[in-house]
Amino acid sequence: FWVYLVISSLFSNDIFFSLKSSFFWIRHLFYSIIIFFILTHKQSLMYYFYLAIVCVIFFASFDGIYQFIFKIDLFGNIKPSGRLSGPFGDEHILGSFIVKLLPLAMGLCLYFKNNFLMYSLVIISLITVTLSAERTSIGYMIIILFFLTIFSYKEKSYKYFFGLILFLLMVITTQISDVKNNVLFSQFL
Repeated sequence: FWVYLVISSLFSNDIFFSLKSSFFWIRHLFYSIIIFFILTHKQSLMYYFYLAIVCVIFFASFDGIYQFIFKIDLFGNIKPSGRLSGPFGDEHILGSFIVKLLPLAMGLCLYFKNNFLMYSLVIISLITVTLSAERTSIGYMIIILFFLTIFSYKEKSYKYFFGLILFLLMVITTQISDVKNNVLFSQFL
C-alpha cells in the first residue's frame, strides 16, 4: 500500500506536496514490526507495554469524563462547547486516540487472560468516546464492537457482552443532548 501511495504521488501535479503526505505512511510498517518484535522476543517488555497502554487509556478516559462533568480537566483545560479534548488541550482528538489504542489493548488483555480488565477498558472507552462526540470515533467504536460480537465465537459471554455494549452505545448516542447534537444533527445546523 505504501509503495502504491509513493508511486501515485510521483504522478501527481505537485509531487513534493503529495510525497510529503504519503511518504511517511511507512511509519505504520515500522510500528507493526516493532509490535511484532516485542510480542515475539521480549515477554517482560510486552507486559510493561501492556500496562502502559492500559494506564494511558484509563487516564485519558478519566480526564475526559472529569472534563465532561466539571467543564474543566485535570490540567486546567476548559471544555470547549460540545466536544471533549481531555488531556490534549485545544485538539479534539480524545475519542480518536482512545479508539485507536483500544484494539491493541484488548488484544493484550486477551493475551494475558485478563477479561475483567478488558471489559473495564471497553466500558470506560465506550463512555469516553461517546461523550467526546466525535462521529468518526463513534463509528470506529461501533465497527470494533460489531466485529468483536461476530467473531467472539469461543466464548458466548464475549458475544453477549459486546452485543450489549454495542446496544448501549447506540442508546447513549441518541439520549445525551451534547452528543446527540454533535453526532446526529451537526450537519443540519
